[in-house]
Amino acid sequence: MIAAFHTELKKMRRRHFPLLMLCLYGFLFLWCAMDFRNVDDAARASGYFSMLYSLPTINTVVFPLFLAVLASRIWDTEHKGNTLKLLCTLEKRGNIFFAKSLIGTLLFAVTACFECLLILFFGKKLAFTQPLPVTHLISFFVTTFLTGTCIYLFQEILSFFFDNQIIPLALGLIGSFFGLFSLFFSETFAQFVIWSYFCQLATVHINWDPAARTVSYLESPLSTGHLLVILILLVLAGIIGTALFERKDV
Repeated sequence: MIAAFHTELKKMRRRHFPLLMLCLYGFLFLWCAMDFRNVDDAARASGYFSMLYSLPTINTVVFPLFLAVLASRIWDTEHKGNTLKLLCTLEKRGNIFFAKSLIGTLLFAVTACFECLLILFFGKKLAFTQPLPVTHLISFFVTTFLTGTCIYLFQEILSFFFDNQIIPLALGLIGSFFGLFSLFFSETFAQFVIWSYFCQLATVHINWDPAARTVSYLESPLSTGHLLVILILLVLAGIIGTALFERKDV
């Protein structure tokens, strides 16, 4: 297993993963910078809640496509070089799938950490007067990581199943739009859309007063029901992905 992981690390060279990550981080930074281009005292008083509310929405749009690209790049070497059969003769299939899953999971963990650091950076740079909501920040990291990892595993299954990577990438793009638009429907409908769980598991929500035309932020406990669903899907994705790759004809 360690050998398979080490092999995957070597294959990441010249695959432009740093460029992919930097493009994503740059986009997130610019989005947050534009969101806080005009900051007054009222915005500083709820600055952390504002970011903890807006980032899950951005993640719902950006991360499904990013994870589709990430999974595609990780499996693309085997498809283009037609080396999967050779790889399976040198290493157990379960170890190969685990190593590739671990690579993607670690890269996404770095991304989730970056978003938390982004919140801390803007809080310091713009002098937020709101006390740092540590519990909400930890919840944001955990739920973002779990949801993204679950989506990545499903995208990984598609990436090794289809030689043509246009199909997994298209489904990732569809997931981005489907996850966002599902939030405009009933909560019952949205809970069946895995891409919406970045927002479903958020612990900060918005309250719009149309009469006063003011926005306030509401705290809510972490939805244990949605958390249980994403954990079950995460386990199922790992089991199903391993089983399908074990039976894949190479």
